[in-house]
Amino acid sequence: MSTVRARLGAALLLVLVLAGCAAEGQGAAPRPASTPSSSASPAATPSATPSATPASTPAPTPVLDLTCDALLPPVEVARLAGRDLQAVAFAHPEVAGSRGPLGFAVRQAGGLSCSWTNGEPYQLPTGFYWDSSPSNPDYVGITLDVAPEGIGSGSRGTVSPDPAASGRCLDHEPGTCFVNQLFGDLWVRFESAGLAHPDAVRAALDAAAARALDAGRVAPTWQLPAGTADLPDTCDGFLAPEELAGLFGAPAVWSSPAGGWSISAASWDAVGSWPCTVGYATGDEGAGAQLTWLPGGEWAWDAVKPAGDPVPLPDVDQQLVVSCPATFCDADLLLGRTWLRVTIGEQDGREARALAVDVATRIAANLR
Repeated sequence: MSTVRARLGAALLLVLVLAGCAAEGQGAAPRPASTPSSSASPAATPSATPSATPASTPAPTPVLDLTCDALLPPVEVARLAGRDLQAVAFAHPEVAGSRGPLGFAVRQAGGLSCSWTNGEPYQLPTGFYWDSSPSNPDYVGITLDVAPEGIGSGSRGTVSPDPAASGRCLDHEPGTCFVNQLFGDLWVRFESAGLAHPDAVRAALDAAAARALDAGRVAPTWQLPAGTADLPDTCDGFLAPEELAGLFGAPAVWSSPAGGWSISAASWDAVGSWPCTVGYATGDEGAGAQLTWLPGGEWAWDAVKPAGDPVPLPDVDQQLVVSCPATFCDADLLLGRTWLRVTIGEQDGREARALAVDVATRIAANLR
């Protein structure tokens, strides 16, 4: 196996650990059942001609009556960064973690996601999509997520009765911080890079949490749109082990996160999703491949509009777009008003782009 692929597998595991998870066998954590809509429409009569494209799914709204500028005022952002930063939409490609489906899970669960950057890209073309820290030394940015504790347990398999804050500012990467903490009944996540004053993060985080706790709340109204795909409850339901082996050319198995504690895990509980990572059955090395999805995430697809080359599929109601922005390739699939992403790193003797398309196409066929 190549050293590149080994690094990809290790990096995938690292990202799951930093999200508050430990990778274990795929048998854990079934997908929670979604709540059916109270006003289901009658089934349409089949027609030989394609039906009209359904209206785009509206984006979820936060349950906190709070704006990003009120959560972390621009003067505090500038104080932390040592310079003015520009507020950006969470779907902006400069924002760490916002490109993939699960980057929108907190928002779909009713949370508030806020980001500020200096306009530099988070990762350089030579970086890895799942790197926990930016590969661009010129990037300066802050991402702050807040969501009610009730969106999910925040744990995949283990529960701590009084969990402490997880994460910290990194000594070896000045200005880079990863912090998850439960304040009262609110999850708060703070991530940053390039800060001039990381020593001020704790005070800023406490102040932001206090503002969020004082904010008014509105009842959640967002529901899965009609026509949302009925997805498998396990990673094996997307691709069986024998299918994985045929695609990757070696015995391969899925693994998914279980255990740990974080706002990420809570949002995964809420939306009914989790990362599925491919590993080889013959050893500890990962295959540099991952599947993520967001049930009913058509709204996030519309916000991002994944760039790349379209790949035709037999089903006219499915869309597949493939791109290779760096040392990996993404195959983005929209089906059943759900956004799925297959990410493939460099492979031994196999083009990552072709493999990403093959995996996504097989998944699309299995879910048809």
